[in-house]
Amino acid sequence: MRFKRHLILLVMLVAIGVFVAGLSIARADGDGGGNGDTTTCQSDENDQGEDNDAQGDDNDQGVDVQGDDQGEDIQGTEADDQLDGNGGDDDIQGEDGNDDICGDQGDDDLNGGSDDDVMKAGPGRDIVHANGGNDVIIVRLQGRDKVSCGSGHDVVKASRNDKVASNCEVVKH
Repeated sequence: MRFKRHLILLVMLVAIGVFVAGLSIARADGDGGGNGDTTTCQSDENDQGEDNDAQGDDNDQGVDVQGDDQGEDIQGTEADDQLDGNGGDDDIQGEDGNDDICGDQGDDDLNGGSDDDVMKAGPGRDIVHANGGNDVIIVRLQGRDKVSCGSGHDVVKASRNDKVASNCEVVKH
């Protein structure tokens, strides 16, 4: 009788351990416990927050827009913005200011403004128009993307299969 109790207790503990291990693995894979999005936009290149406030920069308080899983039309402001399309096929317009623009998931159309922008494509076939300013465009390892630059000194980090226009000053593969 005592042996049966110990066996049942042991089986219950093993079952609980397997359940907890499975739950941990599922969360690490992005299943359960979250929305499953894989964020590709982590950039501090145009850090806009508190550091710039001490300098008295009136143009550093833009918008921080986070899209959802649907396709979005996101419009920036004349200030420094952080624009992230997240999931879906997005159309993102940076406008003026030193913007951080990220398409993230989906086939996105990213458009910078006349200032110095950091633009990052996500997984999918993205189209990136840098326009004016000294921009940094990152499309490397994110699908087959198209990039066009504008005036200014632009740096593009691209894969060899991306189509980069000849008006981009520096292309790094």
